[in-house]
Amino acid sequence: MRLKNYYIRVRKNISQSDVAEVLGISQNAYSKLERGHTRLQMETIFLIIKVLNVPLMQLIDITIPESSK
Repeated sequence: MRLKNYYIRVRKNISQSDVAEVLGISQNAYSKLERGHTRLQMETIFLIIKVLNVPLMQLIDITIPESSK
């Protein structure tokens, strides 16, 4: 499961630093999270939803990769 937080964040003109501050992490740590290099806990996902002001289903990318079909 991947999140679409990068695209939503950019579209809403919110900086990585702004999101990272709410999450209580560094901008660098949030950048890794956005690129999928960090495993997310549900609490973090809910905080991202709050910051970006989007429903959960808008944040989650549930497409199945071609290699899994």
